[in-house]
Amino acid sequence: MVSTNDRAWHAGHGYYQSRPRVNNFSIGIEIVNPGYHFSDGAGGYLNWERRRVKPAQLKPFPGMTEARDPWAGSAKLFWPNYPEAQLVAVEALTRALLKSYPSIHDIVGHRDVDGVRKMKVDPGPAFPLRRFKLLMDDRSDNERQPSIMHVAVDDGALNVRGGPGTTFALMDWGPLRNGDEVEVLERVGEWYRIRRWFSGVQKIGWVFARYLKSPD
Repeated sequence: MVSTNDRAWHAGHGYYQSRPRVNNFSIGIEIVNPGYHFSDGAGGYLNWERRRVKPAQLKPFPGMTEARDPWAGSAKLFWPNYPEAQLVAVEALTRALLKSYPSIHDIVGHRDVDGVRKMKVDPGPAFPLRRFKLLMDDRSDNERQPSIMHVAVDDGALNVRGGPGTTFALMDWGPLRNGDEVEVLERVGEWYRIRRWFSGVQKIGWVFARYLKSPD
């Protein structure tokens, strides 16, 4: 809605890392979501104004995330999930912005720049902010050398799948064990495409990014 060459008024009277006038040094991405809801006690929902919400209004959103948030009060709240198509579109836009503006050094939510007034709660706990923060690691040239990382998982075993998601089949050369070294080739959302070598033969698969750590 506003050129990135111009200043938008998306951050209000925000502060970020003690810096005022956040609008002067940030780019805002507006995402459609109706915000938190309350249960009506009968299987339906009330919006933040405690007004009844018709089921059709929530149909575009795939379910709810139940979470309390002190900034929105002490009640149990329900946050509409973001459709994957919407997240994919925002991810594409974020990648383009990171490529065009090398000075961008962080990705935060609206609430993260409203720590003084605490009037904003978006994008809320249903938004996978970590998925977007991981994009910061993709800023260098696509032809860079693979990153070397090690497996670090609580139960000692990390499944390897044929694609970036739990719906993809498990690879027969997994699981990986704590301490195993892998080459990270790329990232899609919260998943890494990795490579391991067995007797000179490469094996390619996908693992959840959370369970790989950079070597000390």
